[in-house]
Amino acid sequence: MRFFTPPDFKTCFDADSVLDLHQLCPCCRHLQESSRLLRKFSHSSAIVVGKREHIVIGSVGQLKSGYEAGCHLCALLWDVCGLRIECWNPRLTANTRAILRFEATNNEFGKGEYRKPGLHKRLWWAMFPRLIDQENYLEVRAALGNGKAALLRGLEFRVPELHVYRSDWPTLNSSMLQAKSQAVSSVHEICLHQIRAWNRECVETHAKCKAFPTSVAPEDQKPARLIDVVQTPIRLIPSDEAIPSTPYTTLSHVWGPDPTNILRLEVANLEQFSSEIPWHMLPRKYKDAIKVTRILGFRYVWIDSLCIIQDSVEDWRKEAIKMASVYGNTSCNISHVYPTPAKAVKNDLRDPRAFSPCVLRPVAQTRRVSLRNHWERRRSPAQDLVMQRQYDAHPLDMEYLNDEESWPLLMRGWVFQERFLCPRNVCIGGVRLMWECCETVIDEFARDNSHIKPSKPNFYDMFIRVAENSVSSSIPRLADGWRALVQHYRKRIFTKDSDREIAFVGIVKAIQMQTGFTYLAGIWREIADFELLWIVDEEPGSRDYTQQSTELRKSAPSWSWFLIPCHTASSPGSIVQFRLCFWMSFQLDFAIYRTSIVSFRSPRLPDKYALLHDFTGLEITLETITVPAMLERIDGIVFLTAEGHILPRSQELDFRAEAQFFQDPSLTPGLELSYDICLALTLFTAWRSDDDQSYPFHHQFATDAGPRNITTGWEYAGLVLSQAEPNSSTPTRWRRIGVFRCVGEAVGLSKYTSIFDIEKQEKQQLVLV
Repeated sequence: MRFFTPPDFKTCFDADSVLDLHQLCPCCRHLQESSRLLRKFSHSSAIVVGKREHIVIGSVGQLKSGYEAGCHLCALLWDVCGLRIECWNPRLTANTRAILRFEATNNEFGKGEYRKPGLHKRLWWAMFPRLIDQENYLEVRAALGNGKAALLRGLEFRVPELHVYRSDWPTLNSSMLQAKSQAVSSVHEICLHQIRAWNRECVETHAKCKAFPTSVAPEDQKPARLIDVVQTPIRLIPSDEAIPSTPYTTLSHVWGPDPTNILRLEVANLEQFSSEIPWHMLPRKYKDAIKVTRILGFRYVWIDSLCIIQDSVEDWRKEAIKMASVYGNTSCNISHVYPTPAKAVKNDLRDPRAFSPCVLRPVAQTRRVSLRNHWERRRSPAQDLVMQRQYDAHPLDMEYLNDEESWPLLMRGWVFQERFLCPRNVCIGGVRLMWECCETVIDEFARDNSHIKPSKPNFYDMFIRVAENSVSSSIPRLADGWRALVQHYRKRIFTKDSDREIAFVGIVKAIQMQTGFTYLAGIWREIADFELLWIVDEEPGSRDYTQQSTELRKSAPSWSWFLIPCHTASSPGSIVQFRLCFWMSFQLDFAIYRTSIVSFRSPRLPDKYALLHDFTGLEITLETITVPAMLERIDGIVFLTAEGHILPRSQELDFRAEAQFFQDPSLTPGLELSYDICLALTLFTAWRSDDDQSYPFHHQFATDAGPRNITTGWEYAGLVLSQAEPNSSTPTRWRRIGVFRCVGEAVGLSKYTSIFDIEKQEKQQLVLV
């Protein structure tokens, strides 16, 4: 069966081609001249929301010819409007017609609500039609068919990914509107000059980016080696030979499925690379990074595989702990988003017309117009119209940075700290360039997208110095930002799961420099009372935790979220949740009891850097209040009881529940339950509320203020612990097996009630392993 062959830019244009933008073929020029809706929209005339216009633009053969001839609008119709998808139809021929539908849309007025309202709404809108305003646009749908009915039916199933905007639409990329041409390859010299312009603007105008290295990078830590890319041949030099404080770039990249196939620095070739690094053996991503380095005007570049001796464990560990400094002091980090392909695949090739906005200039009106339309057009001159794909013109829709297929590099675990510790980062190697610094995120085709999460502007506040007198008031904000970093980090992929701890050291050291906090296996000692309350958002026993948890238990303590497996084949997301941590941290103003870590012990001390990534044997001593508890399993369900109270097992935080027990994966079905259980209180909050607001528990209400509806509320949470070695003669050590939470409320100035008596019970010191 023979199908119509759609156009393909890879066969029409060379990789080094530069395509003209905003050029139209005769069919598209006729479309612009004949569309009344486009004309009214250009003159800002009154248009009713939901107004439609159908126009037959031409045949499939004509659109294909226009595409190959360089028509910008034809490229948008084929690649954005979905005409390419319809080519599977065996009845499709070169004479098959193509129809477009323009429809006026209001941002605040849903299309479905407009088309299917109740009778009273339809009558109201018939008398008082809703008109679009300056913040509205036209949706564009396209379909192919040989009959009018088939064409109209096909339009109903089209998602309007192509929109028409006025040229003053606030989120359009003004530089792309002014551009006259664009390269097919994203690493073409034209695109690289765009990177240089972004870098120059950042260096000259961004105060945050200029000051960022001093916040995250110790000045006394430099990379051991750099690559000199100005001299020919390029060679490896010790950083001591470079000019002091010399600027350099860094490369972030994916090694690929077989790291042994990539050119690497080893003990055997160290002397050879010091005189020459073979250019012909470099993968293309290294050559692209060197190309960008030279365009930016820098002499040196740092590439991990060529600057760290890969077969030397000593050199690797020595350099790995410098990552905060290496990337913090870089002038610009170059992120090559795709791994080296097994075949000669060029991921940087694209049709720039499909991503760039197409500007439709006003055309002269040859038809007779009514007197009313004549005066409307004199009052409101015609504007340029812009046709562009939806998510390139709507920043709120641009979540593509979280797309693993489009940006595989950003999903890698090691790249996480490389991206957030550098002052500037540029992504190359994909179909579009992306610039990211401490103040903005810029897409090559779209506009500022600094709202995208996770991005450098989102986490900038985590890496700036906190004044000593404001640390306590900044704790909720810092803790919330920290948890967001952890959640995004746990979604990243590692080739070796054992690298999870050391690949986070750079982030930890940068935050530690600003806060002075003590880091203990993912928990900050100073805010441990609520940071220890992470929960596992997963049904115990629904995954094969046994093997992974056993391996992780050797390297992480039971109270650390590093013990919980993260990115797995069955679930690529993080199963550790910090909802309870977040909730309790914002109640610190009402805290009447807070636990604390009085000491910690590790066989790695006094090596303070090893403690940041090697958690083997790490123990903390918690000063807290405890009550005995008991676990029972009935029909495979675990019940927790303490002081006559039953705490039902839960998976999600429920604010309506009076008591909840969140169990860890260690309590999977079939495992023997320990009867040496206790509940350790970590945070107790209480407050009193009237009709206006909430006050601390000991607040004194004025007696002459009249009657009030006063209520007393309280909430407390802590850890569920079991003895780690019940029959051991050594001092008792405890292992975390879950978290509990209890809530209460009473009318009037009542006393809080709980299973703990925080006023009379003596504090104990428990060793947690």
